[in-house]
Amino acid sequence: MTVDPGSTDDLPRRAGAGDRHALAALFARYRGRLRRMVRLRLDCRLQARVDPSDVLQESQPEITSRAAEYAADPQVPPFLGLRLITGRRLAAFHRRHLVAQMRSARQEAPNSMDPLDREVLTLRHSKELTNAEVAQVLGLSRTAASNRYIRALEGAPEALVGISGLLAP
Repeated sequence: MTVDPGSTDDLPRRAGAGDRHALAALFARYRGRLRRMVRLRLDCRLQARVDPSDVLQESQPEITSRAAEYAADPQVPPFLGLRLITGRRLAAFHRRHLVAQMRSARQEAPNSMDPLDREVLTLRHSKELTNAEVAQVLGLSRTAASNRYIRALEGAPEALVGISGLLAP
């Protein structure tokens, strides 16, 4: 179903009211950005096992169930709300495959940078978010986000090579 371009700003409210077409259109609008976010945050040890689309697909039921809650009190823009839910689903994938996995994926590749530090760098450079936006997305204080950013830059410059295109212009 196509949505009238003039009514796209109304999608979050309509999705929260139970309009499945509006929810699908809202999710479709941000699917590419969410997929890129998952791909960037997906632990390198899982890239052969987990496709970003799997994470997005598993995020949809929670997005659907929380649509009305979000529409009633939108604390963040729609993309950040979807990103938060998708990020939690990705964390569940990491726990499932890295912490409680029958066959340990930990031994497949070394982890050269703290995932949160990697995320801070990714958001600051690839997504060009401000420090305040990074803090909001990650649920950190501005000071904590700044400290993470500085520590990541100072502590692991060789790890940046492994993050494809992170600092590319």
